[in-house]
Amino acid sequence: DYDDSSPEIRKNLGRAYYTVTFPYDSSIVKFEFDYAAEVRIWKDTGEPMDVIFGNGMGRNFFSSSFEEQTNRPLRIKDRNHVRRAP
Repeated sequence: DYDDSSPEIRKNLGRAYYTVTFPYDSSIVKFEFDYAAEVRIWKDTGEPMDVIFGNGMGRNFFSSSFEEQTNRPLRIKDRNHVRRAP
């Protein structure tokens, strides 16, 4: 997926992650990809690795974190409430 010559990429090679895919109704709208968005989340930290939107645009969080890029704290949702990640 990424050019692994970058030190930010190389240090994450082999790291486990989850993929969350957000489907959409293709009878209403058409995207380049078969999903509205796809997010890959690091298994060990729960932080996003990257997000790709159905139109092909996206953002990765290798060189700067989710918080740095969005100016929003990462929030973790559990059954009882939403809390700010440590």
